[in-house]
Amino acid sequence: MIIVWGNKHVYRTIGFVADFCPLCRGIKGFLLRRVGLAGHVYYITSGEGKLVGYQRTCEGCKTIFNADAEKYASVIKKAASLDDLLHQTYPTLPIVIAERLALEEKVKNTPALLSSSERQELLRAPFALLSPKIEKQFARLQFDKEIGFSMVGVIVFLMIFPTLLQNFFPKHQEESLLIFIALSLIFLGWQFFTARQRFIRHQIIPVLAKAIRPLNPTESEMKSILDEMRQQKHKMGSKLKIDDLIDQLQNSN
Repeated sequence: MIIVWGNKHVYRTIGFVADFCPLCRGIKGFLLRRVGLAGHVYYITSGEGKLVGYQRTCEGCKTIFNADAEKYASVIKKAASLDDLLHQTYPTLPIVIAERLALEEKVKNTPALLSSSERQELLRAPFALLSPKIEKQFARLQFDKEIGFSMVGVIVFLMIFPTLLQNFFPKHQEESLLIFIALSLIFLGWQFFTARQRFIRHQIIPVLAKAIRPLNPTESEMKSILDEMRQQKHKMGSKLKIDDLIDQLQNSN
């Protein structure tokens, strides 16, 4: 008998806080979660495990960041307005990040006054922040709603297909069924093959485009960043299609 056991991360929601999101480029509400490492048997754990850290998920772009729970004055158990979150959980935040807020004001109102180093740093940061999300996705088998709907469609059609064959092609039932099964496998294989690219288009590019849009980046600037990431073996550099990013930037203006 094979017993499946080991350790796994256990997440517990603590509440809501205010903090700065470098992708939304402003102060946002965040969902704060405790991350524990607990033993499991057949992936069933008891308890929340040993504390290994905290995570905060931006309510704007849904991106997950590591968090320092000790810096918050308190944590609100239920979602609240941003003003309430800021006042109750992190009232000193505008002072702590005053330089960054001033830089964001410059981006918003006088982008031409940004120095070359400031501009490059602000452009590169969103790519670097979203890159681990792609690495994590490519490290596992992707299963999205398109694959789920496709599998359900194939199963449903397989249930009614024999009856259709019997009514319309009684002399070619076996051959037609084999052809349909082969085409279904090819279709499902294609859905799995393209799932990661769909993830980048739907989950990465919209967030990335929103983050860099205020800087009005040129195509050469974006290509340069992706070339650097490709040289550094980041999958974003080779898997993210520059044309999709440009289309997102243009269509959202």
